[in-house]
Amino acid sequence: MFWLTLLAFVVILGLLIFVHELGHFTVAKLTGVKVEEFAFGFPPKLICKKRGETKYCLNAIPFGGYVKMLVRMKKFDNPRSVFAQKGAYSSGDYCCRAW
Repeated sequence: MFWLTLLAFVVILGLLIFVHELGHFTVAKLTGVKVEEFAFGFPPKLICKKRGETKYCLNAIPFGGYVKMLVRMKKFDNPRSVFAQKGAYSSGDYCCRAW
């Protein structure tokens, strides 16, 4: 009974993590951000397949995942000036805020 409960826990947690990462992936695609890699699980990588501009990976440990995105950043003369500007994170060159 313990092993069945443990297996159910791993499957449900894995499904929850997958749906969470899929949300990041979907929002990135809908907002025009290039997704370099969509990975489910922690490395080492078991299977990777590149389709279009995105590499899809299945990793060995199913307790995590990530979506690697390409974000264009503006160059500022003073790195602190980005925080002084109103709306700096809501410009067209950033995808750092969803609201």
